[in-house]
Amino acid sequence: MPIQVEQYSYFMLRIRRTASERPGEPPELEGLVEHLGTGEKRPFLSGEELLLLVGNWCGRVRIPFVVPAPEPHDPAPAPPTT
Repeated sequence: MPIQVEQYSYFMLRIRRTASERPGEPPELEGLVEHLGTGEKRPFLSGEELLLLVGNWCGRVRIPFVVPAPEPHDPAPAPPTT
């Protein structure tokens, strides 16, 4: 039985948190991730996008790299009138 060798990938993150425009929601996460040893850097606009980038680099997810356009935030619903 062959011995499995663990291979690690290293990343550097530059993270910026900004207050959410919607009250009660957690801060938004965006920044830049660099795959160390390759010099490849990619921006990300959300935590989900960061996970997709890292997963793609590690060979766990096979997706083409496309930065999605930010979704417009819906304004808060108007209060009910009585």
